[in-house]
Amino acid sequence: MADSTVSSTTSASKGIMGLGKGNSTQLNDELISKLKAADESAQINPITKNIDKNKERQEDLKALKTLANNVQSAFSALDNETLYVKRKVNSTGTSASVSAVSGVSLQDLDLDVKQLAQRDSYQSAKFKDQLGIIGVDNSGSFKINIRGVSYQIDVNQSSSLQDIADQINERASGDLQARIVNVGGNNPYQMIIQSKNTGKEQQITFSDDTSGVLKKLGLDSDPIAVLDDKGQPVYNDDGTAKTTSNFEKNRITQAQDAEFTYNGLSVTRSSNTIEDLRSGVTINLKETGKSSFQIVQDTEDIVKAVEDMVQQYNTLVKNLNISTSYDDKTKQSGNFQGVSEITALRSNLNRIFTQQNEKGLSLSDFGLSFSESGELEFSWVDTSTNLTKKDNAKFLSKLANDPDGLKAFFMGTTDIKSASYYAPSSVKSGALKLEAGDLTINGISIKLDETQSTNSAKDNALALANAINNAGIAGIYASLNNDQTGIILKSLDDTDIEIKAKDNATNNFGLSTSTTNSVTTRTSGLFTQLNTTLKAITQDKTGILDVYGTKLSDEQKALDTEKEKIQKSLDTKYSTMRERFVLYSQQITELENQFASLKSMIDFELNGNK
Repeated sequence: MADSTVSSTTSASKGIMGLGKGNSTQLNDELISKLKAADESAQINPITKNIDKNKERQEDLKALKTLANNVQSAFSALDNETLYVKRKVNSTGTSASVSAVSGVSLQDLDLDVKQLAQRDSYQSAKFKDQLGIIGVDNSGSFKINIRGVSYQIDVNQSSSLQDIADQINERASGDLQARIVNVGGNNPYQMIIQSKNTGKEQQITFSDDTSGVLKKLGLDSDPIAVLDDKGQPVYNDDGTAKTTSNFEKNRITQAQDAEFTYNGLSVTRSSNTIEDLRSGVTINLKETGKSSFQIVQDTEDIVKAVEDMVQQYNTLVKNLNISTSYDDKTKQSGNFQGVSEITALRSNLNRIFTQQNEKGLSLSDFGLSFSESGELEFSWVDTSTNLTKKDNAKFLSKLANDPDGLKAFFMGTTDIKSASYYAPSSVKSGALKLEAGDLTINGISIKLDETQSTNSAKDNALALANAINNAGIAGIYASLNNDQTGIILKSLDDTDIEIKAKDNATNNFGLSTSTTNSVTTRTSGLFTQLNTTLKAITQDKTGILDVYGTKLSDEQKALDTEKEKIQKSLDTKYSTMRERFVLYSQQITELENQFASLKSMIDFELNGNK
């Protein structure tokens, strides 16, 4: 009986201890962390994954916009008229060089240079020292004459070679140049005097020397007998002794004009640089002889611009292919797979690239085509083999044979129908005049002094036309109709014609108040459209890329807010749980202490009954 009691008591004691420290040790931070981690995995991690995906898309979108901007810049270059008006000059021969500004008409030039334009130039006698006194007997002056102008140079007994040169440069710098040159030897210093410009009119003479300095300089005109190699006098055909002078002996070059033929036409100019033969064309004569030139379109930059466009566009397409792809085998997709805003970018470009213009021309007519992957390439089809060959020869041929057609296709055309005004009635005969304000054309008042009473209608019409043309109305000129009695006004460009005529002008000169506008018709070329479309897509805040970027940004903010909200909720939940666990632990510890006291009492009773 006693054994049975002990066994039962011991079993009850173990059951009570089962609520003690053995279980309380499980209510700790490790358990709470595991529970919280499980909740975060289920609730937070999916949101974090979406945030990471969103950030990847935003980064990829930035890269895509950069590529699209590069393509837009390439389109813009091909939509720029300056690209198509550049010129280069092909040449044969070395007697001259030719340069041409952009837009100048294409043309051929044949030049035959007979002689170059030259300055008049002289060298002085040689001196030991450039700063030493020349040594004239008397103070005085001399004159240097050029182009009918005389410059007085003062000389005194202390003047040096440098003093003379300085005075020439100071007083005649617009026409003359003087400099001291060290030529070596015992007397190394010489003064060189030359005309500043070239041309026959630049001849230099010296006169009115009252100091004797010209003889010292070797520039005097005193006659000197001409001697042959043996020192014997040389005679003229008439038997008189041939003479020269120091002035002539010390001439280095003689002033002369340039003489040449231009496409067979004889031309004379005072300079070797000619800019007034053809507008926008500069000719530089270099030596005598023949040269030929062809001013042609500079196609190098156009080809480079197209090649750059192809490269930039293909880089964009490759990135679009990757970012919008889906692999059935790996089940992997690009960041923009299924994103309509991105697929629309390619669709818009392809639609414009593959269209025909009003003449039925497409990109393939200029040697550009699409590969199976959607990339652009220079290509043409060999009809003998029906194979596509990569080559820009077709493009170059089109550019060489029809540059205007290529320009029209690439960037469109601008046609201007100039304004024209035909007076509704004829000018009257007799004495007529226009006072200030009677007639204004484009804001400029036309004044006509009273004509002769004997003037015919033709005389008065011609007088009015001259008055209009002499008034200086920009872009407007006047002429006469077929019977020479009526006024016609025409604009030279896109200038409008606005006429304000009072009664005097209306009654006597057949004019009326009116406004005639010029008409400008523009057609867009391929790259004009592509440039406009892509610019709207990439740079306009309402463009599809910016709209999609805003969408991603809003999505990120929403995901961040949701994540923060859930995280805060979990933090609160498990903070409360931790506080409760602490309280439970305290309660269990108290129970354990109570059980420990009870156990001691039971153990005492049990031990006492033995």
